[in-house]
Amino acid sequence: AFTRAAERQPNNPDLQLNLAKIHYQLGNTDAQGEAARRAVDLRTQSLAEAYVLLGDALRKQRKYAESAAALQNALAADPKNYDVYVALAEVHRAQN
Repeated sequence: AFTRAAERQPNNPDLQLNLAKIHYQLGNTDAQGEAARRAVDLRTQSLAEAYVLLGDALRKQRKYAESAAALQNALAADPKNYDVYVALAEVHRAQN
């Protein structure tokens, strides 16, 4: 249902964010990253969450530098979000 809604409203950032969350739950990393990137590009109101989903997808794809950059953007959007610090630590651990 969300996929069809996102296809009908491709410029709706909240639909893209919800689609990224669904793909995260399903373990569909590539689609998660695409939807999260689209949500970021469309400037969703939940920008930090979109960056976290993007960073997670990039980490799973072993694109560590890009993942760290996305997570740094998440921190800039929401510096009090403890989960972002944890995710960033996971990226740094995976690099070493």
